[in-house]
Amino acid sequence: MELCIFASGSKGNCLYISDGNTSVLIDAGYCYRTIALRAAAAGVDISGVRAIINTHCHNDHSRGIISFTGRLGIPVYAHADGMEALSRFFGIEKSNIVPFKGDFSIGSLNFSPYLLSHDAPVCCGISVESGGRRVSVATDLGRIDEETLSRMCGADLVVIESNHDVDMLKKGRYSAALKRRILSEKGHLSNDQCAAALEKLLGWGTKAFVLAHLSEENNLPELAFSCATQRLLGLAAREGRDYSLYLANQHRPTGIFAL
Repeated sequence: MELCIFASGSKGNCLYISDGNTSVLIDAGYCYRTIALRAAAAGVDISGVRAIINTHCHNDHSRGIISFTGRLGIPVYAHADGMEALSRFFGIEKSNIVPFKGDFSIGSLNFSPYLLSHDAPVCCGISVESGGRRVSVATDLGRIDEETLSRMCGADLVVIESNHDVDMLKKGRYSAALKRRILSEKGHLSNDQCAAALEKLLGWGTKAFVLAHLSEENNLPELAFSCATQRLLGLAAREGRDYSLYLANQHRPTGIFAL
């Protein structure tokens, strides 16, 4: 499989995954033109994308769906408990939404959704499998429990939220209400929470991680990276030797991850 993150953060999110036979997007938080430019910069052809998998109905994950579905004539897959909100908020015809609750397949890609704790009607993490390789994507969650970890366990690559540094958030300019929302169990994962999850996932065999949805206001890439690598030193694990750690970006695509 190949994976490329075109954008990740509060301004917009979009992830491309393909096994060479079937290609999809997970979320479309930017319009077709913007994502097409990001894809071209990464050397990815999105003309054959078969569907958009929507994790939840927040603007930064959904506002580009109409642009994509209209341009490519493709459906959007959404959790059955969230499709009403997705249709209402973004004007997506229900006839173009394919609902899911359990596992489903699109072409040669197999998807296993799992629920995340976030302040949306429903929010999903997604594991994608093909040819014995598996990727798991979990962003926008306020806590990560054993059930969530078990759904990510054993993935070859995990894309996981490392949204904020707690001290930066508490001392920052956000309102008290917004700070409470981010820090709540239905908000976003801190660097420390993410690092604790990586420690468990590495112990269960995952060797590649992408830190995603970093806040531009309340985090720094070097803080997120350092927090994760320092935590994993507790397992005597060193980045580049025992595992690989990457950072997704709001304004430019990652490279292509080949699994």
